[in-house]
Amino acid sequence: MFAACLVAATVFILPTARAESDATASWNGNACVSFEYQGHKGILVKPEHATEGKPWLWSAAALEPNSMTRTLLDKGLHLAWIDLDSLYGNTDALAIADAFHAWVSGEQGLAEKPALLGNEAGALLMFNWAANNPSRAACIFSMEPWLLPPSGEEIESTALQNVYAAHGLEGKADPATFPAAPLNQAGRLGGAEIPVMLVCAGSGTVAANRSATDQFHKEYRLAGKGFFERIELPAETVAPEEGITLHALYFILENVGHLQATPTGQALPDMPEWTVADFAGSTDVHVLDKALIIECGNEMTGVRWSGQAPEGDYEITLEAMRLSGNDFFCGLTAPWRDTAFSLVVGGWGGTCIGISSLDWADAYNNETAKFRGLLSHRWYPIKLRVTGGRIQAWVDNEQLVDVDVSNREVDIRWEMAPTKPLGIATWRTTGAIRNFKIIPLAGE
Repeated sequence: MFAACLVAATVFILPTARAESDATASWNGNACVSFEYQGHKGILVKPEHATEGKPWLWSAAALEPNSMTRTLLDKGLHLAWIDLDSLYGNTDALAIADAFHAWVSGEQGLAEKPALLGNEAGALLMFNWAANNPSRAACIFSMEPWLLPPSGEEIESTALQNVYAAHGLEGKADPATFPAAPLNQAGRLGGAEIPVMLVCAGSGTVAANRSATDQFHKEYRLAGKGFFERIELPAETVAPEEGITLHALYFILENVGHLQATPTGQALPDMPEWTVADFAGSTDVHVLDKALIIECGNEMTGVRWSGQAPEGDYEITLEAMRLSGNDFFCGLTAPWRDTAFSLVVGGWGGTCIGISSLDWADAYNNETAKFRGLLSHRWYPIKLRVTGGRIQAWVDNEQLVDVDVSNREVDIRWEMAPTKPLGIATWRTTGAIRNFKIIPLAGE
């Protein structure tokens, strides 16, 4: 880690620190400041072009070059880390963290409120620091957080004793009374309305102790109206890394103020062919890594195609993913003669796929209805084909719709009207769309 970044100073809190003067220091191709403070090494990585307000991500674990860190740097965020692993969020760790934050936000001129990343044992530091500094935390993202310290059955006894020893406790103190347990900070974080996202990937402490996450959720909600989201994957499911990363990036970038809302009826800055559809109770639509992020609205949120709608025979292909919620994450409205129809993917509680509407019957109530278990955080390829008098559709490379509508009443449900003649919407669900293509099928 530190081989790639030259140590340029031994003290970073003082204004006279020499860390900034070493122009040769780099991390994965980015300029950085490397330092050591009271025996704790750390690094501050600089983006090539810092975004307005100089937001930053503070990680409890050593920084690694991966899709998340690369994207954050590309978006203009700084990345920071100081090694406090051996202190497990104790009072010494919190004091050093205070000094580190003061240096980054003061001496280095970065934003006052960083996004906090505290996975597994790193939650002991980040949840407690945020609870003690509620006005200085933009959000907390954590995978498999230690909401309670692990029991002797979950990690080796020697490591467990080190956790308690860092807090001056006996080796096997009751986890429920552990003073630094993030579970004990849920009310303070909720009262301060600090956005929190937890990912429980099917293994580890959180999955083994579901009651801890349930209790955290309850106490957080009772204390305030902050944003809390828990992503749970079945124990037998391998975490879909690409989908989780996109969701994490969306959560972090939104909460540090990087993603700006586009008003209804206006084109999205990075995808001008799409305009924000005029749904009552809708929320925001963003573009992130060439994907449309359609946020969960009070009911519907969506976009309308502002380019030329297809005429005659055509095919539309795209990929869609549910990030959160339990209803349709892709309601694709497309033209049919002088009207339109919708291909609904994941409706009516998350499993229904079909065409709305045929002879005034929606997708759940006509013969096109098919039911599939659709996982969140997974990209699903979707293909819609309109040729002659037929509508055909494939989801996840399986043909699920093949219906002759040449002599049928074809129309949309009235709720989808803002997306006519071509658009995409979600229902009380956050969805992502990418690789949208319209292919004319002349002569078919």
